[in-house]
Amino acid sequence: MRFLRCLPQALLACPVLAFFVLWVMTVAPVSAQERPLGQFVDLHVRVYDQQAESPVDRARVELLRFPDGVLALAFTDGTGRVSFPRLVPSSYWVRVQAEGYHRVEVNVDIRRGDYSRDVSVPLTRIQPLPATPSGQAISLRMLSLPDGAVKAFRRGLESLQTKKKPLESLEHFRQAIREAPEYYEAYFMLGTAYWELRRNSEAETAFRKALELNPNYLYPYYPLAVLLTAQRRFDEAEQLLRRAMELDPDGWQWPFEMARCLVGRNNWVQALEYAELARSKSNAPPKVHLLLADLYSGLGQNEKAIEALETYLRLEPQGPYAAQADKALADLRRRN
Repeated sequence: MRFLRCLPQALLACPVLAFFVLWVMTVAPVSAQERPLGQFVDLHVRVYDQQAESPVDRARVELLRFPDGVLALAFTDGTGRVSFPRLVPSSYWVRVQAEGYHRVEVNVDIRRGDYSRDVSVPLTRIQPLPATPSGQAISLRMLSLPDGAVKAFRRGLESLQTKKKPLESLEHFRQAIREAPEYYEAYFMLGTAYWELRRNSEAETAFRKALELNPNYLYPYYPLAVLLTAQRRFDEAEQLLRRAMELDPDGWQWPFEMARCLVGRNNWVQALEYAELARSKSNAPPKVHLLLADLYSGLGQNEKAIEALETYLRLEPQGPYAAQADKALADLRRRN
């Protein structure tokens, strides 16, 4: 089937999707020509910690729509809320990311006649924070860092994530590291900026330094494993992914990337085992079914490939790969 081979070979060593390489997209406003007068709807999103039932401040919230991609980007305030005003009726996706939490994607259908929509998005922690005797979670890590380093780090985040200026962000992250050489989060973001600039060697060095300072810090494992897989350094990638699975046994992305890595080795049978493991995770997104469809098809299991594509289209009927999935499904049905 291989309906997902539309990416530069330099990025991928096996047939997978572009959004598994990096989570960077371009913010584009909704066109004025497509907004009929009187049909605007305001979308209000509330992000909260599922365990503590407390608001999540500074969560990154992206608004997406097929086929446009990201329409808007905002960060939650102290109440865990953010709003996207004046939307036209359509099917949207809300993607939420926050440090220390699993990423979540929620489908929101805005219909004609709606005045506003309220959506609550619960986030699940990757690793629990330490707690005070009263039970309230606090960031002891942030309190331990010099104030100047934290300010430089935040300026770097603003340049990288809000202004979309990775080159500008480099000096801010370097300044944070100069003031706090043990600041592994700054090394991770430095690596992310290098990655966006396609300076992969420097990105790898920064990601590895972050893990050297804190081997239990999950964030660098994923981009570093993707870099290594793209360079066909499969042994190193597998070692990283196995460690990440130990740290985060509930994460879907680790067995998913392991499946990709094994495809690069032409070990499709074991790759399928890991892809099915990724699907079994409670936080697995619909796109996992696309990789399963590719693997089932490559192994001659067309009925299962059809089922996987049907599942994806049922879960994400207007997702970014829905058109390709629909075409691949039609091709499989003709052959089956």
